[in-house]
Amino acid sequence: MKDEQIELWDGPLGDIWATKQQDYDRIFRDLDSGLYAHADIKHGMKILDVGCGCGTTALYAASSVGSGGQVTGIDVSTAMLKLARARAAAASASIQFIQADAATYSFEKAGFDLIVSRLGVMFFADPQAAFKNLHNSLKKHGSLCFLCFRSVEENSWASEPLRIALPFLKSLEVIDPDQPGPFAFANADRLKKILQASEFRDIAVIPFNPTIYLGDDAVKAAEEVMRFGQLARVMRVQQTDKSTKGEIKKQLVSYYETQKSAPEIEHEAACWIVKANG
Repeated sequence: MKDEQIELWDGPLGDIWATKQQDYDRIFRDLDSGLYAHADIKHGMKILDVGCGCGTTALYAASSVGSGGQVTGIDVSTAMLKLARARAAAASASIQFIQADAATYSFEKAGFDLIVSRLGVMFFADPQAAFKNLHNSLKKHGSLCFLCFRSVEENSWASEPLRIALPFLKSLEVIDPDQPGPFAFANADRLKKILQASEFRDIAVIPFNPTIYLGDDAVKAAEEVMRFGQLARVMRVQQTDKSTKGEIKKQLVSYYETQKSAPEIEHEAACWIVKANG
């Protein structure tokens, strides 16, 4: 059976994220800072970056572990991994990149001190099996630290554009909030149960409200939320036509023109930082 998320990320979504890597690193820079502050990366560690994408977190980890450490990044996207490898080579960073599904890949048993991820673990078809596989890759006293979004409703950068676009869209189907996707781990109790069933312990799910930076003008912000987030997901599923997308963009530009009060258009995001021991 085909995995829809793998097809998307090793396809149109991965291609977009590779093309817009610098934009996404700017958008998510506060998220990165929060993850790095909690991950406790130390010199000499062996680290696995799950859903490594274009390599931003892996590059940070490589600079932190030094020559005595080792960093491995895993992702399904051909396009993003191509860019990640090029960025690592340009930085003279020794990082191993693997193209595979972290949920099922046969990692070296007890090979890593730390598993990290920025927005890379919410897409597993079977999250309990995936985290069990990741748990098996940790050393005895290894740890897990990842960042994910809370609910759509708590993330105005995602919910507000969808609200504005609703008059132009078909009727929305009820979406299972637990299905694989950016907001799959909104429910902290469910998330803890998944990790507990995967044999993680000392689990902490910490609220974190960073800023997301959508761009320095209204047009840029509108384009960004039409590329990623809940509106982008709905338009992709509904196969929204070019003309309708144009009308939605006009409405979004008008909205963001009223929102800019700083050099960049900003929204507060609602995230979890999740920490656990193996």
